[in-house]
Amino acid sequence: MKQRLSPGPKGERFYDWAAARLPAVAASDGGEPTRQRWMPARRSISKPDEIASHFACAQMDATVADLVQLKGCRWKIEECCQSAKNECGLDQ
Repeated sequence: MKQRLSPGPKGERFYDWAAARLPAVAASDGGEPTRQRWMPARRSISKPDEIASHFACAQMDATVADLVQLKGCRWKIEECCQSAKNECGLDQ
């Protein structure tokens, strides 16, 4: 299912998003799986040939919107790591 969404933290940047559910891995999930591996992909609206994808792990019933929201959280984590490096003098 395709949806036009924006991950949010860097402003309104809309892309067309879709996601494929990947097979559960019994070894990493233990018994009955409670989460699922996904491969969300985004396509640029202005340049439809530009497609980016990544892997994610989310609940079995996750929606494309849930996966896009998870993708948006990445920026917050990266900014916190960069701030910590700067404060500790590790940015040199």
